[in-house]
Amino acid sequence: MLTYPILLPEARTTVDPAPPPGGVCHPFRACSSTIEAAARAGIDRRTVQRWRKAYPVFDQKCRDIVEARRQQAIENVVLAAGRVEVRPVFYRGRKIGDQTQRDRTLDLHLLKQADAAASREEKRRDAERDFEGRVAAEVERRVSEISRSARQVTPPAEDEFSNAANDIEPAGCDTAVAR
Repeated sequence: MLTYPILLPEARTTVDPAPPPGGVCHPFRACSSTIEAAARAGIDRRTVQRWRKAYPVFDQKCRDIVEARRQQAIENVVLAAGRVEVRPVFYRGRKIGDQTQRDRTLDLHLLKQADAAASREEKRRDAERDFEGRVAAEVERRVSEISRSARQVTPPAEDEFSNAANDIEPAGCDTAVAR
């Protein structure tokens, strides 16, 4: 009877795939989301996130693509804001005037950006104040710790009865100190 050795299945490794090839960035330019671009490239969204953490060049390319998209969106909003919709107003079949309506998209976009910038600035100031408060508390704690340490013992209140060693004068080197 012939016996064959039992072949064990190969262990799966959790190592990330190879670095992203140059063609992976192309779907990112054409798609509106990372999930869609990853699907077009044939990879998982989490793989893209791992690649962005592991490869700074790939992360910078993705950031550039996002920034270019953001700039394009701002340009589109600015172009749309220049358009004015004119509607004729009729009364009893006759045109009596025009109603102009401006596109408020740019105004809303700029307001949203200003609010976000103000919110970020407020969070930064709060974090800065919090940091300064933590530093001041840490300095206070360390100063009080140093003052309580054995190296810097604060002397007790001085009076003639509190310290008996003051009455004895050292006579010589071979004399024991009274305590």
